[in-house]
Amino acid sequence: MITSMLLAACLLDNAVVDRQHLMVAIDPLTNRVEGSSRLRIAEGGDLVYRMHPNGRMEEVLVDGVARPAPRNTVLEDLPSGAVVTMRWTGTHLEDVAAGEIEGEIHNRSVRAHVGTDGVFLSSGSSWHPQPLDERGVPQLREMSIEIEPISGWSLVASGNPTAAGESTDPVWNWTAPRPVPGLSVAGNRHQRRARTVETGHGPVEVVVQVSEANLSRAVHYLDASTDYLKTYCELLGPYPFERFTVVENFFSSGFAFPGFTLL
Repeated sequence: MITSMLLAACLLDNAVVDRQHLMVAIDPLTNRVEGSSRLRIAEGGDLVYRMHPNGRMEEVLVDGVARPAPRNTVLEDLPSGAVVTMRWTGTHLEDVAAGEIEGEIHNRSVRAHVGTDGVFLSSGSSWHPQPLDERGVPQLREMSIEIEPISGWSLVASGNPTAAGESTDPVWNWTAPRPVPGLSVAGNRHQRRARTVETGHGPVEVVVQVSEANLSRAVHYLDASTDYLKTYCELLGPYPFERFTVVENFFSSGFAFPGFTLL
């Protein structure tokens, strides 16, 4: 299936997407994601996209007009300026324990998981529809996401928070500050601690999301993040996000994503 999809991407005149907005509801109890993806077509053609094998396209609208959900992940003959709305569902439950290897820092087997133990949706898993270019590579595009709030949970997504509020408030709206190939989402039932760090290039919010059991360690990660930000901003220039978030993860990881890291 992957081979045929990549072949199609090479043969077709691919539509170019310049913006994608996601609206998602994540249910840890049922391991489900229900989502709506709105894509703007900058240059017309055939829209080739990728989705997680456990995802299912429920409905496709082009400028408000329904089209049959494609079985081959290709939407044909889209005009420039069209707005494509995709509604999909996905069930993401992985055997997290199977990827835990003694002596290994990273559990690399988990790519898309939604459960009561935590949420981890990597952009590399195509948990949301990803438009592809002629090479079969996800297109760079402006991206934003709205997540339906989950009581007692704190999630983080790639990019900057877009809703006003205190730094210690859960955030459900995020926007990537530059074109990206996809968005990642992660989090759990976390407490939050925050501070503003004054770097030589302006202020950066630092937020630490941890379980209640590890809340006493939050100040350690705030201090460490403060030191790293000041050091590397002097060496490399401005930190490219408004916020840096350290997120306690539910499996072995030291993964870095745009704007946050999982520990």
